[in-house]
Amino acid sequence: MRSRRLLPLAVAAAVLALLVLSPVELSALVPRTATGVLTVLALVVAVLVWSRLVVPRLTRRRAVRGTLRLLPVLALLAVLLVPALVDREVDEGLLEGVPVAVPMAGGTGPSASPAPPAPERLGAGPVRGVGHRASGEAVLYRAGGTTFVRLQDLDVQGAVDVVVYLVPGADQTDPEGGVDLGALKGTRGSANHVLPPGVDPADHGAVLLWCRAFSTPIAVATLV
Repeated sequence: MRSRRLLPLAVAAAVLALLVLSPVELSALVPRTATGVLTVLALVVAVLVWSRLVVPRLTRRRAVRGTLRLLPVLALLAVLLVPALVDREVDEGLLEGVPVAVPMAGGTGPSASPAPPAPERLGAGPVRGVGHRASGEAVLYRAGGTTFVRLQDLDVQGAVDVVVYLVPGADQTDPEGGVDLGALKGTRGSANHVLPPGVDPADHGAVLLWCRAFSTPIAVATLV
C-alpha cells in the first residue's frame, strides 16, 4: 500500500528531473498569447475534472484510481515534451524550374533544353527564435511558375503542431493576414514550402513558424 501511495510522488519527481536535465528551455513551454493561455487552462481544468469527478465514479480501488489520474497528466506531458526533445531531420533539394522547350533544327518539333532555369531568389532573411531556440535562413524563390519558401539549414526547437506562414509584416509574430504554407516538415535541415497559386509574394514580408495548438510564435524571418 505504501508503494502505491508513493507512485504519484515518484512520477512527479521523474517529470521534474526530466525538465531540469533536458535541453528544453522551460520558458519555451509557456504560451505567449491569450489564446494559448486559455488552451492550457482548459486542459488543466479537464485534467482536474477527470481526476476529481470522473475517476472516483469509475472505480473504488485506490491503485486503479491513482493510475487513471496519472494517465492524462502523462499524456499531456508527452504531447508537450516529446516534440521539444526529438529532432526531425529533413533534407529536400532546391526546387527547379521547368525545362524550356526550344525548336529542334529542321523544324521537326520542340525539344527540351538540357537544364532547367535556375530559381530566381526574391528575398531572404535569417531565422530568429521567438521565445524558442531557432537558427537558419528563410529564402523566397521563384522557379518557372512556382513560388516557394525554402527553410535552409534550419535548426529550431520542436513544438506541437507547427505551421509555416508567409505573413505581410516584417518581424510579424502572428499569422494575421498570412498565407498557410503547411506544416513544418522538420526541425533540422532544409525543406521547401510552395505558395498557393495566385499569392503575390510582394505582399508579404516575413516567414513565421507558428504553434497552432497553443497560438504561440516559434520563430520568424524577415525577407529583404
